[in-house]
Amino acid sequence: MITLSSCSFNKQATSYPKVKTIKVVDEPIFLKKPQISKMIPYSPLRLKDLSTKKTIYINPNQILEHSKK
Repeated sequence: MITLSSCSFNKQATSYPKVKTIKVVDEPIFLKKPQISKMIPYSPLRLKDLSTKKTIYINPNQILEHSKK
């Protein structure tokens, strides 16, 4: 199963008030769209395989950025 931390507001992204932060704490998994759209219904997403210990920033413009923690 997938283990995600609570979807919280990213205070650093002041330019994007609606940006959410999702931390992946499990092994590399493929996140399917329905699982994400429940937390972020305004932004249907297509996510690639994610390595562990990475932080994903998702904004309403459907831009996906990830960086190592």
